[in-house]
Amino acid sequence: MMIWFIILSALYNVILAIIDGCFNRLVFRENKALPYAADAKQKIYNSYLREWTMIGVLLLLVLPVFLPVGMLLLFAGLKYTIAYLIGMLVVQWDMIFGKIVFDSWTADTPTICYPFIGWRSYPLRFIVPARFICAAVLTIVYMMKY
Repeated sequence: MMIWFIILSALYNVILAIIDGCFNRLVFRENKALPYAADAKQKIYNSYLREWTMIGVLLLLVLPVFLPVGMLLLFAGLKYTIAYLIGMLVVQWDMIFGKIVFDSWTADTPTICYPFIGWRSYPLRFIVPARFICAAVLTIVYMMKY
């Protein structure tokens, strides 16, 4: 039963990654291959900053993290919450996003814009193993607890 829940959690996150990738491909169209800090993309970001922020918060925080974790904690307990987080960590969102937007599995570099610091990029060669390590640690915690 629990393995099916983890598979469905991963599938849910794959679907969200596909929606995010398709949305970005639609917005940037001919500028899709440019990096996030490129002038053409920054112009789009800055022109629609409020809308972009709302969509980013929805697609990257609310739907994949806050909503499922909150609902699971309220209605299913910690056991299912940890299982969901394992499924979420196994899905390589950036690779799916890169394939859809940049036409290459490894083309996307996870990039975050920190306040007062600016844009920071993290290579996939560090992100992918870090996610699997976190998933392994959560799996160990899950197995020890339940």
